[in-house]
Amino acid sequence: MLFSPHRPLPGGTAPHGPRRLMLGLAAGLLLLSAPARVHAQEDGAATPAERITPYIQLEPLQASVIEKGMWIATLVVAASLDSPTFETRQLARSRMERLNEAYLFALSNFARTRVSLDRPVNVAVLASTLQRVTDEVLGPGIAKVLIGFVAVNKA
Repeated sequence: MLFSPHRPLPGGTAPHGPRRLMLGLAAGLLLLSAPARVHAQEDGAATPAERITPYIQLEPLQASVIEKGMWIATLVVAASLDSPTFETRQLARSRMERLNEAYLFALSNFARTRVSLDRPVNVAVLASTLQRVTDEVLGPGIAKVLIGFVAVNKA
């Protein structure tokens, strides 16, 4: 949960800022496009766009940032995979469940050890962490992780 309507934000501000609005809109668009992607994956038939585009959009990844036993923020990462051929994209899609589980595990460890509210997230280290996970699940050189955005939403 990005924010709770029952808990005011620090400083007494309302949870209605342009940043939250844009994040909400982006999340809504991703959710609306998810059923079409899942339906295409279930059929096993690739659409012409899936055959042409080298990118696989991943669902947004979230992990809790815990400090001194307290939840202080949520780390949100939007990423995609760049896979050069149709066959490698099919392999990545067939292992998507394993990939998502491995990404969430790695992201939780990253949030626990490398995310702090007093400094920016090191996106290069995050990208290399997710790339290592991708190579472990799919094999080296099958897909490259591309980071769309990284956000840390305070509790």
